[in-house]
Amino acid sequence: MLSRQRAHAQLVSEADFVAIQRMRSSRPNQHGEAREYLFAGLLRCGVCSRRMDSHWVHGRPGYRCRHGRTGPRTERIPATLYLREDHLITGISHALHMPVAASPSRVAAQLRARHMMIVCTADGVSVEMPRPILLVA
Repeated sequence: MLSRQRAHAQLVSEADFVAIQRMRSSRPNQHGEAREYLFAGLLRCGVCSRRMDSHWVHGRPGYRCRHGRTGPRTERIPATLYLREDHLITGISHALHMPVAASPSRVAAQLRARHMMIVCTADGVSVEMPRPILLVA
C-alpha cells in the first residue's frame, strides 16, 4: 500500500532527476555507441508506481519495471513489465490525441515541457497530468 505522506524530504528535485536520467540515457556504452532513450524519466509503472528503467534489448530501446522484484505476480500483473519504445510511441500518441506520425522526439519534448508522466501497464498507457502544488501560508 502506498503512503499518502512522504517518509522524508526528496533528495533531488524532479527536474534534476529527469535531467540526470537524460544524461545517463545518452552516455556511450562499452562499444562507444550512444544509445538514446526518448522517454527516460517520463514513464511510471502502473503496478508499483516506480519509474521505469531504460533498457536496451534486441538492438532497440525499451523500458522495464521489475516491480521491486517482490511485487505481486498474477496473469494480469507479470513479474516484469517490458515495453518497446517503438510500441510506446504509438500508445503515447493515442493517449495525447496526437497523430501517430508525430516525431517521437517532439512527443517526448511535449511531455517534458508539460511535466507529464506516462503510466504504463501490460494493457497500454495513460497520461498523468502534473498535480497542482498547494502552498500553505
